[in-house]
Formats: sequence, C-alpha cells, structure tokens
Amino acid sequence: MWRKMWALLSTTPAPGKEGARPRRRVMELTATPCGKAISATGKVETCEDSGWQCLLLAVRADVSDGTPLAVLLNHKPAGSIVVSSQEAELALGVTEQETLPYGLPAVSGVRTVMVATADGTAVLTGAFPAI
Repeated sequence: MWRKMWALLSTTPAPGKEGARPRRRVMELTATPCGKAISATGKVETCEDSGWQCLLLAVRADVSDGTPLAVLLNHKPAGSIVVSSQEAELALGVTEQETLPYGLPAVSGVRTVMVATADGTAVLTGAFPAI
C-alpha cells in the first residue's frame, strides 16, 4: 500500500511543472505503549509544489478489520481511517486556492501527527522539525 503511494508521488509532477519534483517531508511515526501492543507502524509524507499540496498517511496495525482510527494534525481532527487487512491510509490533497479540511493549515504548517483509537488513546505520534 505505502509503496504505491510513495511511487506515485515521486513520479507525478505538479500541475504546470512537468519534470519538476515537489518539496516533501517524510516522517516515520513512533508507536506509543498502546501502539506497541498492536504492533502499529506508520509513515507520513507531505508534498508541496506550485499549485498543489498533499499529505499522505499510511498505518499498519494488528487489529480487526473495520477498526476505526482518528487522525489528528496539529492536535485538530483531520479525519478518520478504517483498518482493512491490517492497513489504513489517509490522503488529503488540495490546490493552493483551497484549504485543507477542518481549518487545518497548509501542509507546510503541519507540525504534529497523531493516530488514536476511537476513545482518544494515542497509538502513533510524530512531530516534524520546525522549518
């Protein structure tokens, strides 16, 4: 699942920028004690280029199919994901004229990422360094 997402990003130029590559940040998420108990791993990638921005999150966890997980960016809800075959993903993408959902900043403004259970218990966390 993740390899397909990363491969697509590395070969897709920004609109109007054929041959250019987007600026990106990649982060492996850290499992909390709850996350370690379910063998959770995760990766986040943000991409920006003239005219568009995106954020991709991929999670693996040893939980039942249909388990919902909440995704928080900068401590604000960014959506939910549902585990299927021990994997789940979230993709957010917008043009520069649009904004990310829920009043979230541009992807360059995303500092913290958290994946949590339905009751709010953190499973995976991470923070991008300040630019």
